[in-house]
Amino acid sequence: MAPSEAERGPPGALLDDHSRAVAPSGYYARSMAQLIERLGRVLGDRYVVKHELGAGGMATVFLAEDVRHGRSVAVKVLARELAETLGADRFLREIEIAGRLSHPRIVPLLDSGAADGVLFYVMPYIDGRSLRERLERERQLPVDEAVEIARQTALALAYAHDHGVVHRDIKPGNILLTAGEALVTDFGIARAVSAAGGPRMTGTGMAIGTPAYMSPEQASGSADIDGRTDVYALGCVLYEMLAGDVPFTGATAQAIMARKLTEPAPDVTAIRESVPPEVAATLRRALARVPADRHATAKQFADSLPAAARSPGHSTAFEAMRPRFSRGRGLVGVGLLTGLVAIAAWGWLRPHSQVSFRPVRMTANLPAGVRVARDPALGSALALSPDGSTLVIVGTGESGPQLYRRSLDRLDAAPIPGTEGAGSPFFSPDGAWLGFFAYGRLWRVPPEGGAPVYIAPAPGPPMGASWGRDDRIVFSSGYRSPLVVVPAEGGTPERLTVLDSGGGGVSHRHPELLPDGRTLLFVSFSGVQWTVEALDLSTGRRRTLTNGVAPRYASGGRVIVARGNTLLAAELDPSRLALVSPVAPIAEGVLNEMQFAAVHYATAPNATLAYVQGSDRPSLVLSKADGTERFIFDEQRRFSHPRFAPDGTALTVIAAGEVWIYNLREEVASRLTFDGAQAPIWMPDASTITFERLGVGLHNKRTDGSGDVQELLRVSEWAQPVGWTPDGKMLAFSLEAADGTSCIAVLAEGGHHCVAGGPSRVWIGRLSSDGRWLAYQSDETGTDEVYVTPFPEGGTRWQVSVEGGSGPAWSTDGSELYYRSRERLVASRVDPANSFRVLSRRTVLESFLVAREDDYDVHPDGETVVMARPLDSRNRSDIVIVLNWEGEPTP
Repeated sequence: MAPSEAERGPPGALLDDHSRAVAPSGYYARSMAQLIERLGRVLGDRYVVKHELGAGGMATVFLAEDVRHGRSVAVKVLARELAETLGADRFLREIEIAGRLSHPRIVPLLDSGAADGVLFYVMPYIDGRSLRERLERERQLPVDEAVEIARQTALALAYAHDHGVVHRDIKPGNILLTAGEALVTDFGIARAVSAAGGPRMTGTGMAIGTPAYMSPEQASGSADIDGRTDVYALGCVLYEMLAGDVPFTGATAQAIMARKLTEPAPDVTAIRESVPPEVAATLRRALARVPADRHATAKQFADSLPAAARSPGHSTAFEAMRPRFSRGRGLVGVGLLTGLVAIAAWGWLRPHSQVSFRPVRMTANLPAGVRVARDPALGSALALSPDGSTLVIVGTGESGPQLYRRSLDRLDAAPIPGTEGAGSPFFSPDGAWLGFFAYGRLWRVPPEGGAPVYIAPAPGPPMGASWGRDDRIVFSSGYRSPLVVVPAEGGTPERLTVLDSGGGGVSHRHPELLPDGRTLLFVSFSGVQWTVEALDLSTGRRRTLTNGVAPRYASGGRVIVARGNTLLAAELDPSRLALVSPVAPIAEGVLNEMQFAAVHYATAPNATLAYVQGSDRPSLVLSKADGTERFIFDEQRRFSHPRFAPDGTALTVIAAGEVWIYNLREEVASRLTFDGAQAPIWMPDASTITFERLGVGLHNKRTDGSGDVQELLRVSEWAQPVGWTPDGKMLAFSLEAADGTSCIAVLAEGGHHCVAGGPSRVWIGRLSSDGRWLAYQSDETGTDEVYVTPFPEGGTRWQVSVEGGSGPAWSTDGSELYYRSRERLVASRVDPANSFRVLSRRTVLESFLVAREDDYDVHPDGETVVMARPLDSRNRSDIVIVLNWEGEPTP
């Protein structure tokens, strides 16, 4: 089975002694190897451990092979201090009860044991994702789908309750979604730990259950726990699926439980009017404070859900997720026999109606020293020629980014001359030209390479392009840009769509022109939600198709979209601007860097698919130049914009779209905002956090949480705070309009005006702690570099970076200016006298792989860096090519 929510955690939790101390990555690797070796001794020849899958406070989970039965299993090992507290005999007796459960919606317990101080239990390995991962991608689910998940989970609970087992820890992380079904995992584990440990559990600091879903009686330590506590938890899960958040929130577990004991459960229809009255009534009853007021059984809870969502023949969105396409397992190496090339050639030439082969998978590699580029200035990394015979990859090495060409009848990828600095490639419909973005401009070049031909200006990071059969190119560049169109021969771009935060979207991106020449697919970002839109270019009619990003047209009238790390396909009727079949998954583990609007995959009309494997989920890491690292704020969230407090004792960060404050001394996080926020910074006295609300403007909120949010500046443009002057009277902020113009502005009592800006794109700034110098990022030379100008007067400017620079950050004393340069963190020693000058430069970190340019900060001690770093940032070159992805298996 896949790791549950409680088992995913920072690599630091996987050390043999489960220490959370700072440890060099090499030490971690050695410790993990020792732990796996120890497990090999404990498990003997019954299970062969392959690698670690995830970890949390209770257990570490490993993928293993059950040698006797030839199957993959998940071996879960209790944390050492927990195992010592519980004692083996009592724990194994209690968990044996859970092992007797046998139900199609319960992940069974296969085995358990104890040896050499290790307590473990074994479950089947299930290739699926948890409901928690689904909610993090989509937040709110369709009503029918949410109801069906809750109903299936309730039936599993009803069976367990009938057999005397209460789960005690129902939450999205313990509900798996696979092949269109909901499965409940870790059944009886919380009960076994609680029963075996008894009062001794207090010493471990571990709570059995999760506060956001825990029933009031369970939180109060009542010994009288029955199935109604699971009904309450399932009510919380259903509420979250519908509303996008749990019914009760708070800065601490105690605050959450206090609200549960004193406040009635909120009405879900106040947040989502489309929820049917009978579902709302079910929730009200399930979330009753007194157990006697809830459903008496989980079966009663299931029966109270509306019949329309589960009647025979009713196709819910959840049921529609059952795979329609074969997704064969395993990667086929690039060194296959000539027969594979013959299959590939047939795949390029065969007509769609003759699909009969199974999907064939292989990997593509870049030359030594070159890896797939992940940089916001480069956009998506892959493109496929219209006939599917050629894959173009954005690679980066010592000489910087460049396009590489890999023909599928060859094993090697070669650089394309004339594409240095290129990103976000795309083909013309006839395959004769290759378009790309570079140095703030749009270009084209023959696929074999040559002198690039300039097409049009494209300031800002590339947000996708599509070349139409009428030889016009639709594209978008910049985080707050509409779609524009320009002739492929070159010219002035013309606006194609209009942005409107009230409904049209604050950003349009990922255009995809259909072969009919009149239908355009694109992504609209509202500031909260990503939707795939269809636009009839001849009439202007527009309709929303589905949630997701990066639409691509595929063979047979299908459209592929990305949701999280999953690609899904559905049939499109262009005349109706509507999907006419349910979306169905076709590929998992696709690298989707949504914050860059870059989903690294490409398709061709002959059912060829290519994608980069990986996850963009950033972890929050404290790193030092000597290589030591410490993972903090362990919750699995999308982190961005970390900023240290002026005294270095805390930091603020965006987690899942809200501002959180993390106390570094106490290692405690508290949520500050509840209505969406971005880019928080501290005021000099640390009393207040300033942040942006997308499409609304700049706001303040006191760090202690008291008082209301204070509006500083209302603008519909993108406005990101940069820094306050020491007296708190002037605020520097980045301002970008919908037409792509941008500047760094100053907000004071008399209003606001630009300090640095012009025809080039200016963004991502930092103000020195004394308020005298403004550092910012600009592409005025054709590539991003870091500049410094006096503040607030502006005028003279000095270029600090060389060979590219982004994301500036000052040291506390203003003597050094840090910035990112080609995946390195560089510090320039500067003389901040009246005549600013750069004295020297040094590399602070060699492997500086943050999610976005400014997703880092430097501690006042000058030695510690906090980074929002992708979890898979050190292994980013696996490219998968799938031939005939839509083919059904042959008998």
